[in-house]
Amino acid sequence: MLRRIPTLLALVLALEANASESCRIVLEGLDRELKENVMAHLGAAREGESAASLARRLQIAAADGLRALGYYEPDIRLAVNNGTSAEAEVDAKDKTACTITAHIKAGRRVTLLAPDIVISGEAADDPDFKALAASAKPAGTPLNHADYEEFKQRIEALAMQKGYFDGAFSLTALEVLVSKAQARWRLHYDSKARFRFGPVQFKGSQIEEKYLSGIIPFETGAYYDYPVYAELSNNLSQTGWFASIALEPDFEAARKDAELHLPVTARVTPRKQNIVETGLGFATDVGPHGRLKWTRPWVNAKGHSLAAQADVSAKEQEVDLSYKIPQSADPLKSYWLLQSGYKYTDLNDTQSSQLALGGSHFRLLESGWTRQISVNWLTDNFSQADVSTTSMVIYPGIAFSRTRSRGGVMPSWGDSQRYSVQIANKAWGSDVDFIILEASHTWVRSLGLQNQHRFVFRGGAGWIDADNFEAVPPDLRFFAGGDTSVRGYDYKSISPRNAKGELTGGSKLLTGSVEYQYNVSGNWWGAVFFDVGEAVNDFSTSNFKKGAGFGVRWKSPVGPVKIDLARAVSDGSEHSWKVYIGFGGAL
Repeated sequence: MLRRIPTLLALVLALEANASESCRIVLEGLDRELKENVMAHLGAAREGESAASLARRLQIAAADGLRALGYYEPDIRLAVNNGTSAEAEVDAKDKTACTITAHIKAGRRVTLLAPDIVISGEAADDPDFKALAASAKPAGTPLNHADYEEFKQRIEALAMQKGYFDGAFSLTALEVLVSKAQARWRLHYDSKARFRFGPVQFKGSQIEEKYLSGIIPFETGAYYDYPVYAELSNNLSQTGWFASIALEPDFEAARKDAELHLPVTARVTPRKQNIVETGLGFATDVGPHGRLKWTRPWVNAKGHSLAAQADVSAKEQEVDLSYKIPQSADPLKSYWLLQSGYKYTDLNDTQSSQLALGGSHFRLLESGWTRQISVNWLTDNFSQADVSTTSMVIYPGIAFSRTRSRGGVMPSWGDSQRYSVQIANKAWGSDVDFIILEASHTWVRSLGLQNQHRFVFRGGAGWIDADNFEAVPPDLRFFAGGDTSVRGYDYKSISPRNAKGELTGGSKLLTGSVEYQYNVSGNWWGAVFFDVGEAVNDFSTSNFKKGAGFGVRWKSPVGPVKIDLARAVSDGSEHSWKVYIGFGGAL
């Protein structure tokens, strides 16, 4: 039973005499958690509130705040100190301030008995509900009303997630026996029947329905599960065909169905047919570089799409055109990509003018890896160091790649891998025989409170075996250095050299990088990094180049922006600082 001092009425009358005073609240005898809970129940002082009113509310708030954490028998005594004092710590100009002090003994805390959790209906045999019931607070746990309310909400949330839409509690009670300082949760939930996925109808779409049906992630008749349901919206978004997507389940129709099939209407709005994007960047070694991209997200009712892109810098100019053809059975997981492009390079000791055509088939495998099977044709009129020639190569290839991440555009966890092999042979018309193997891996992990510490590791390797390496086009040879390779060195400036000191490109590549990022504030990160790598013809004579530096990462509204300053640290000779500015995340 709550104990109050017998002179509370006299205290209130004394405070009524000073109704205009501003009062400070002092709580004595409580730990931090209890103090915070009492003050949360009290709330802010009300405009024009008298000291007496504040005292009444404090008495009630103290009892309620302690009861919420399991203290049902507190001893609460209030005292008032009018005028200024060292205890009140009031402004010296305010001579009428007062302090209301609550001397509180929380008393013994109520603990829980074994909970009475009963799940009936179809959810009685549901493993997720069994696991949830087993996670209820065990006997001996100190009573906290918030735990009880949160557990009720977890039951209801799980029911909504798994499609028990007509479920309801038949009993909810938090029973407290104050005399024994014991309490028990009593929660009886009748889930009733579980709903099933019904047919999906598309409204407002410009794409043939057979292509849309191929991205529905569930079968009609399967039990409802919210993550699977939400995947439908995500899949529609990933197609790039629509500007807006709204899913509307029809519960009324489902309840009229004997097996509770839930129909869904997907209302979509077509995306604009022409989208233009621009981008700018800067690096000390190549200067400013810009990008212009034009996309038609959908060309026809079959969901074909077209994209053209131009990348321009003082040393490289490239134009690419790609045409995507999705497969109707599974448009997101299986599609063809036809590509063509022209690229001109005048960089370091490379001068190249090349034209390329290619076709690829992409397939997302059940394992989460994407398989790319391709055939490419490339003709290149080039000069590399002291060798000038024209090469035409036809090279089929296969690649496997996978990207996983959590945490959005600045992932706190993730990895990206790619492995490829490409083969050219004179038997099918190429000017040179070669086999090219490449592998790359990026690894992101975060530590600390709110993922404040972020680590990024990168590695890459490549190997070329050719019957005539001088006939291999420069774009297929290995060079290191630059923003995405070894920072601190000029772009593509690391490679074997001829007798004149000119770059020739290498047949082997090995690079690595470690980067530490610290979340300084909000969307701003600081970074330090160390890169190492080499492009060579023989690793036994390799001289690995090293670069180190620091930078800034900004999670902008349009994506990650990075600024890096790096310097070569491989030898004792002077190296200038390199500046890199660009867009893009770690993966």
